[in-house]
Amino acid sequence: MMNINQHEDKATNPEPCHPSGRAELLTYECLCFILGDASGWEYGVPENIGWIDTIGVDPSFQKKGMARMLIEEMLNYMKKVGVDTVYTFVNWRDWGLLQFFDAMGFRRGDMINLEFNIED
Repeated sequence: MMNINQHEDKATNPEPCHPSGRAELLTYECLCFILGDASGWEYGVPENIGWIDTIGVDPSFQKKGMARMLIEEMLNYMKKVGVDTVYTFVNWRDWGLLQFFDAMGFRRGDMINLEFNIED
């Protein structure tokens, strides 16, 4: 399985400008991403709580372990900064995503989301 660090160098250290001195547009294909972080006492949530806000994998690269790799890397990072519980939100009707997070070890937590629909 590939390691996210193998691609880190290309993303953080792109090739220098063209030898002619002209700047050229560099394009990197985004195959996958994950956004999340440790809590900073937002809404009274203690610092030992982490969040995964969103995760995405290019459809042509799904079911190849990339999302699993991203989650594992994120969980390792969170553990290093003192997080011991990680939350994420999943649509109750998104059976595929629920199965994925279940396979990763996530379980239904004690928190519930509340929503308020503002009508025109």
